[in-house]
Amino acid sequence: MNKQIDYWFPTLIYRTTLDEFQEQNKYLERKAYSLQSIKPTVATGWNCDTYNTLDLYSAFTDHDTVVKKLIDICKDRVFQFSQEFGMTKSIEQLQCIDFWFNIARPGNFQECHQHPNSHFSLVYYVKTEKKCGNIVFKSPTAFLDMFPLSVNAKNLNKISYPACWYEPENSMLLIFRSNLIHMVEKNNSSDDRISISMNFKFND
Repeated sequence: MNKQIDYWFPTLIYRTTLDEFQEQNKYLERKAYSLQSIKPTVATGWNCDTYNTLDLYSAFTDHDTVVKKLIDICKDRVFQFSQEFGMTKSIEQLQCIDFWFNIARPGNFQECHQHPNSHFSLVYYVKTEKKCGNIVFKSPTAFLDMFPLSVNAKNLNKISYPACWYEPENSMLLIFRSNLIHMVEKNNSSDDRISISMNFKFND
């Protein structure tokens, strides 16, 4: 009997470490805390307690050379990743439309969410500690499966996992499609976790 199993609709996540930006993390950490000192609490529609600068800070009018360099590096990586999907648009058509800092104190978390109105999103880790909160990505089919398979935990694989997760590390960069649902676990360390998020969009 001839048998063939085809694999369709894979979920891709781009992972790398920006070693060349390691020395800039302390600067970015100070900048995050400086912005927080301007407005210690930020009211957003997010159902979580992680501090963010989304509505406070504009990286595009700040003219900060370190921030601009990080955006440029990330833009290049996002463009590389987009080629895996067969994109034919040029890098000039790719635009960073959102940039914000996240500061998660011990005990803080980020609820399940996705990023609307963009094609690709990313997280860059500025300051991390052990047990500071894994980022968790949900399988696109997890919320649609009304009758899930009963698979023993030790037999789970890339096909059957309902979620995957990454332990944050300094200078780690993760890029993913913006519609991929994700969340961040509670920070169980004794120090803050600081990260940067961005959204990218291809213009027509």
